[in-house]
Formats: sequence, structure tokens, C-alpha cells
Amino acid sequence: MSGAGPSPAVATTLDEERVLVPCGDELLSGVLTRAADPGPVGILFLAGRWSVTSIGRSRLFVHLARRLAGRGFASLRLDYLGLGESTGRERRWRLEAPFREEPDAAVAWLAGRGVERVLVVGTCGGARLALDAAARLPAVVGAVLLAPPVREYAKGERTSSLPVAEFLRRGLRPAVLAGLADRRARRRYAHHLRGLARRLRRRARARLAGPPGGRTSAASADPASQAPGPGPQAPGPGPQAPGPGPQAPGPGPQGSRSSGPGAGGQTTGEPFEWVSRRFLGPLERLAERGVPVLVFFGEDDAYYRELCRGRAGGFDDLLARGAGVVELVTVPGRFHALAQADIGPVTLAAVEDWLTRHPLA
Repeated sequence: MSGAGPSPAVATTLDEERVLVPCGDELLSGVLTRAADPGPVGILFLAGRWSVTSIGRSRLFVHLARRLAGRGFASLRLDYLGLGESTGRERRWRLEAPFREEPDAAVAWLAGRGVERVLVVGTCGGARLALDAAARLPAVVGAVLLAPPVREYAKGERTSSLPVAEFLRRGLRPAVLAGLADRRARRRYAHHLRGLARRLRRRARARLAGPPGGRTSAASADPASQAPGPGPQAPGPGPQAPGPGPQAPGPGPQGSRSSGPGAGGQTTGEPFEWVSRRFLGPLERLAERGVPVLVFFGEDDAYYRELCRGRAGGFDDLLARGAGVVELVTVPGRFHALAQADIGPVTLAAVEDWLTRHPLA
């Protein structure tokens, strides 16, 4: 059974082959890692954004694929359209409208090779693609979300998209102001101020144009329940906050597991929510279907601090209702961008532990 027992072996390059996956009129370049004793479930890896290819940042997906091959999981990791060796044109990321072409093509390709049940594993923006695919595709029987963004914002505007009072609280802290003696810190500071100004101008134009039609409902905020709308695409997140420092943790013990699915979408004109309904909505659907989900963060990840700020808005309720289905696991340090040398092995251990408890028969 896939995911049961210890890893007897680790795959190598000799157990892998380069493949081409049809995606509409284009071809996705990928790597298939074969398992010596394949089980009934395969793995699809979805990398984060900004030119991260199929290997994953710091080769995380290479290590995961080869390690999990010893547990009976064959796996596929891909270059997105227009990246790496895939054909097509690169697109801008929109957290509120995740790409669907690549996950759908990959799941169909795996089914054509006899792998009809799939575990999706994604990092950062790729975790939001994995969440969307898991909520939509019946073939997906589990999801591992590694440091997923919990709200939506445009590239480089994670800080400037904060409520104005929170933005000023962070930006006027003595430690931040003292750091402006550094030229790079001044550039980041100016970047965030320009982002805030752009957001305020957009808000003013939206108000002058009239009411936007009301607050987004939970159903319409869930991208799994509707096709992404047309219009210009906004790029995903970029630089981090200018030295915000650690946030106060939200309810619930840190560094522990919690279980449960769904609340808050955030795009221009919508009320601010620390945890988006576009993030919680698909989780709720997966919990209702009994599809196991691992949500994994480093305790110093900016996304985890935002999750803590908004957990009372729905995430804790989801964990309580979906006990044992949706599970939150945190580890000390920072996972996002794999900035710590030891975070890769810690992540491998956490994923293997989760698979032991959720064998995905």
C-alpha cells in the first residue's frame, strides 16, 4: 500500500526519465520518477512561482520524489508553460485564479499510464494550484500544501496590501526606521510605499466608478466552483515586508498538529481578510469529501503569521469540524524559500510522517 512502512530505498537518476506531457497545443517538460514497487497512488509536484522549474527550490522536489519512490510512489514533476523546457508562453500568476491547464494535463497523463489516483504536493503558489486541483479533480486523493499563501495580493504587494493602519504600524517601528540607513532597506521601504499608493489610487478609482456589486460570497470566492474570469492578470507576491518582525501568534498551540477545511478572499475592492475565502473554501470542500490535506508551515513564515492573525475567522473552525482530515503541522524556523539549510530534511520527515498516518490506499 502506498505510504505504508519505512522507506526501503531511495531512487536515483537511473530511476527517472524525461517525459513530455501534452497540454493543449503545447508540451510540458517533466521528470517521471519510477518506484521499484509502485502502489496505486502517484504524486504530482507543483512548484512555486517566479521561474521555479520542476526541481523545486533547493531541489526539494528531487529529494521528495526520490525518497517517496521508496514508499511505492511514482511521481511527476513539471515545468510550467513557458518555463524550463516546456513550450508555450509564461503567464502571470494570479492567486485568485490558479492555473488549471498544467495540473489537469498532468493528472490526465498519469491516468493514461495507469495512475488513476494522485497526491498533489505544492509549495508557495504551487500549493494554491494543488489546493484548487484537489478540490476540482476526483482523481486527487490527497494534498500537501507547503507554505501556501493564505490570502491574495499582486506581485510585490504583500506588505502594501495590508490594512493602512497595520502597514503604518509596521513601517514606523523604531527598528525599521533605524534600518533605513542601509540603501537597500531604503529601496525596499520606497517600494512598499509606492505599492500602498497604487492600492489607494485603485481603491479611489473603484469608489468613483460605483459599487462593485457587493462582497464576494463564499461560493463565488471558491475558484473550484467557477471558471477564472477574464481580464488582465496580476503577478504574484514578491519582496517581504520591510523588517516587520514576528507577529503575535493566533489561537491554538504552535508547533503542534491541528486538524480540520474554509474563509476570506482578497482582491481589489474586497474587504481585507487575513485568511481568504478562496483559501478556506476549497479546504472545506475537501474536508467534506474526506480528502486528507497537510498544511505545512515554518513558524517564522510570513504566511503562517498571517494565518495566525486570521485563524479565528474560520480556519480553526475548519480544523475542529474536519478533525483528522485537514491537518496543520508547523516546525521551528522558516520554510518559505527554503532559507535554512536544515529545513529540507525536516520537511521530508514531516511529509513521510503524514503519509504514514494517511496511507492513501
